[in-house]
Amino acid sequence: MSATPLLELKGVARRFGATAAVKPLNLAVHAAEIHAIVGENGAGKSTLMKLIAGVLRPSAGVMLMEGRECRFHSRQDARKHGIALLPQEVEVPENLCVADLLHLGREQGSWVRRVQERAQAERALARVGARFSPDDAVETLSIAERQLLLIARALDEEARILVLDEPTSALATTESERLLSLLEELRTRGTAVLLISHKLREVERLADRVSVLRDGVLVAQCERGAFDSADLVRAMVGRNIEASAARDATGRAVLLDVCGLVTAAWPAHTFDGVVRSGEIVGLAGLVGAGRTELLRAIFGADIARAGSMTFDGHSLPAQSPRTSVAAGIGFLPEDRRGEAAFDGHSVAWNLTASTVAPRRGAFWRHVGREAHNAAEAFTATGVRGAGLDSAIESLSGGNQQKVVLGRWLPAAPKLLLLDEPTRGIDVAARADIHALLRRLADNGTGILFASSDMEELLALADRVIVLHEGRMAGSLARANMNEERILALATGHAA
Repeated sequence: MSATPLLELKGVARRFGATAAVKPLNLAVHAAEIHAIVGENGAGKSTLMKLIAGVLRPSAGVMLMEGRECRFHSRQDARKHGIALLPQEVEVPENLCVADLLHLGREQGSWVRRVQERAQAERALARVGARFSPDDAVETLSIAERQLLLIARALDEEARILVLDEPTSALATTESERLLSLLEELRTRGTAVLLISHKLREVERLADRVSVLRDGVLVAQCERGAFDSADLVRAMVGRNIEASAARDATGRAVLLDVCGLVTAAWPAHTFDGVVRSGEIVGLAGLVGAGRTELLRAIFGADIARAGSMTFDGHSLPAQSPRTSVAAGIGFLPEDRRGEAAFDGHSVAWNLTASTVAPRRGAFWRHVGREAHNAAEAFTATGVRGAGLDSAIESLSGGNQQKVVLGRWLPAAPKLLLLDEPTRGIDVAARADIHALLRRLADNGTGILFASSDMEELLALADRVIVLHEGRMAGSLARANMNEERILALATGHAA
């Protein structure tokens, strides 16, 4: 490690009006180092990364690049200095093909150059293990695939400092392993990596140093070998997080029975499966295995090509989101910003959006009841750092996730379909959400959730259904679950 940091922050702080998102701190980032930044949602991690990447300007303090003071006035300005940011929320122009997005701002123009760019795009995608083509439209890619695309772009630009905010949050275990190995390779080449991650196993594996933020304050820094997950959790939240007891959902009545379901993504394969009342069932599989498509087809957000479903003893014909909600089914999509959170509206409005009933073409609100429902859901989900009147976009990503999940509580659904329910959420918030889901299941709610987080599947699910290329590769009861068996089924091998 060189004596002079590649990047150094001295007394850097950021305020938003009266709120201090990041209080004055000192931080050094060296070449050939993976430096992890951990903390609860709302601790100031993403704000700090945006300051480094030029998205925001510091309210105080200075930044130095190789000992020289620098001021970034935009993200493009930081990129010129070799700093590339990959934010947690994937926002990309959808009207481009993959190759065009990879070279956006670096287009060559001539036909020969276009051919070279496509070949370069193929190499960049292969480097991150992407399975889509340079010719595919960005709008057809899943959240996880878009994240891989942005990672491929940053690596293709050979950034000196790579700033990653929850880079594996939407990736399955195999894809995550590919990326983590890639980061280790970049470190050996001299690249500095700033990593925000709530997956503490990743932090323990990768980080040469860890900095812990709490309420905008840098509360701890430690070197490799001087910390473990329990130490980090205590520093992040100021207390120990208790593990939840295992549940037993055997012998419950069948709530959802899916027979011969065919999704548009995998037209050659059918899916059969059940979810019992009070049972928590996890959906595992690699990126593109069909988890999201299955949940959307069950809810009616996407049209199933064939198959039938029985819910609570009744057939569900002409499935649609409206009929699903009326039957008692709630759905939390993977794309929180694009499909779940209503920007421009308050937390209270978002918490009660699922219980507003149409009447005579308009929405009539029972103000007193909705205020009561919003307050109860707000308390049950443990939203922090805001009030019911706050705009939802002012919340951290984890607290927004709590709100869009809490939206379904006033509706008291019989079945919840959840796609990546704790993606990008810190360990304390994830424990809160897991506890909430267990309470719902204990009261009879069936839960079917897709997750790319192996730890979450093993901690939360009573049973795991593993998908491989659109078909059910196997179903594992809690007593038979382990990481090796799930991965074997997900990759097409016998467990």
